[in-house]
Amino acid sequence: MSEVCSKYQGDQRIIERTCRCIRFMIRSIGKFAAGILSPLVTLMVSIYRSHHHSCFLYLGSIIVDEFGTQEPYQQGLLGMLQAFAEVSFPFLSGPTGLINHPDTVDDMYRLCARFLQRSPVVFLSAPVAPTAIQCALAACTLNHRDGFTSVMKFLRDLIHLPLEEGLSHTDAQF
Repeated sequence: MSEVCSKYQGDQRIIERTCRCIRFMIRSIGKFAAGILSPLVTLMVSIYRSHHHSCFLYLGSIIVDEFGTQEPYQQGLLGMLQAFAEVSFPFLSGPTGLINHPDTVDDMYRLCARFLQRSPVVFLSAPVAPTAIQCALAACTLNHRDGFTSVMKFLRDLIHLPLEEGLSHTDAQF
């Protein structure tokens, strides 16, 4: 899979199908995928930096869903989120960024929502959290069903988190 991603990194159709295969593999073998996480995430981030395929954000959300509750993986996953955010939020924050990149909005906020669900304190304590929240507020008027839905789910999870997790204001340091 790594060779396919490297060879065809500029071909969105092939990359999306490869990400779909990796997603099914991770879902199928679960915790046994731990051995490939580091090289997989490194590859995903590297290709995303140059090609902005939002399917890598979606695949990141699958990885967070599978491994985000496990403390040994949380900082690495946070590094992945931060790397994706450093690429995504600057172009989403532009004048037409949210309108021109609705799939990125959808997949980025799916990733943020999964992180919020699986590792809430880690997410809220991270430098990426305020930017994610600010961009989500700007995306509230997005006219794209999936993107809007992911943003609203993220904001809903953010608002309901203290009630569901028993968190207090001292658990997250902005």
